[in-house]
Amino acid sequence: MANNNNFLYIGIAVAIGSGIGLIVSMFFGGSIALGLVIGGAIGLLKETFWKSI
Repeated sequence: MANNNNFLYIGIAVAIGSGIGLIVSMFFGGSIALGLVIGGAIGLLKETFWKSI
């Protein structure tokens, strides 16, 4: 059960990060792929910080 919740939270974090990444990518010339990569990284970093708190 804990593993499912972890994957769910990671998925949510990546989804939020990807959304942020898409917005950010619009300012950097509209590179959607780059935005998704950056957003995913932000989401995962955010998730690890949430775990450490």
